[in-house]
Amino acid sequence: TIATLADCRIDILETSGAFGAAKAAGVAISAFDSLQQAVENTQCVAVFEPQTENAQYLDAFYRWNKALETALEKSPGANP
Repeated sequence: TIATLADCRIDILETSGAFGAAKAAGVAISAFDSLQQAVENTQCVAVFEPQTENAQYLDAFYRWNKALETALEKSPGANP
């Protein structure tokens, strides 16, 4: 999962994209001290924890990343 690749816990909140954008805007204008404060009363519906046995995920990610870099280098308009 992305949690494994980013090596961090991901909480999924019961919300919509508009709600999240509004809360982030509230943080930007200092209506909230932090994003954590802005969503503190929002229900968590799922949690993704990083997997400790992550070698196969990291290997797949690095192979994908290398293939992407190669494709971008070959694409028209790529910087030499």
